[in-house]
Amino acid sequence: HCGPLLPSTGGVPSSPLSEFSENPLVRHGSFSSSTWPSSTSDLSQLPEETCVLQATADTEERLAYFTEIPSEEGLFTQDFRCLTCSTHIGVQGQDYRVCGYDKRYYCKPCFGNFSIVIPSRIIYNWDHNKYRVSKGNFDFLNQVLSAPNLDISKLNVSLYDHVPELAKIRDYRRMLNMTREYLVRCNNKDEVSFESVRKKLGSHAYYWDSPHLYSTSDIQRVFSGQLLNYLKKIVQRTIHHVYCCARFVKVESYSF
Repeated sequence: HCGPLLPSTGGVPSSPLSEFSENPLVRHGSFSSSTWPSSTSDLSQLPEETCVLQATADTEERLAYFTEIPSEEGLFTQDFRCLTCSTHIGVQGQDYRVCGYDKRYYCKPCFGNFSIVIPSRIIYNWDHNKYRVSKGNFDFLNQVLSAPNLDISKLNVSLYDHVPELAKIRDYRRMLNMTREYLVRCNNKDEVSFESVRKKLGSHAYYWDSPHLYSTSDIQRVFSGQLLNYLKKIVQRTIHHVYCCARFVKVESYSF
């Protein structure tokens, strides 16, 4: 049987489930007939993602542009040389290209023909367009695509006011975090046990650790609508479990 959810202090403490009841998503009946995600909408639809970066001076320099939008400073700041190979560019030199990520200058061979979304432009402008970038920055941005290093609450909290889907996802992740406190104490080994949800989340376990932390690929899933649907199905089932599980309802010190 489940033990107490929290130490009893005498009397009847308020349940965290009251926070669910006050949430508009719950009040409007979103969880009345929930079912565990399956088939095409199963959690396995999100790929397992890992990101391993070596701490080098080059990596540190590239990371500096991850959450800021730089401006062009002029060819003279690079002594009219390509940032990668130092070939002369511009006046009396080769043609050059400006990278959309770091706004630095590159010769055409080093620049290549690569386009990708820019994290800082998404965070500050909700701009999901792809920009042409140098080959080195393209490789770097692909490498950190799955790194959960974008904290919206610190970088641009006003996004929640301008992107309704993002605000809903924040609420779902808060609720998922609260249900975890119950599931971790429940010995019911059904499909919504703590361990089963943890395994389903896999490399995305930070979804229930922080409501504000995102990777670039997460943000792209917000834009496509995939992440909202994904989290809604998980939260529907976990909340349904918490409300209906006899192990929770019969805990004497709590009133649900």
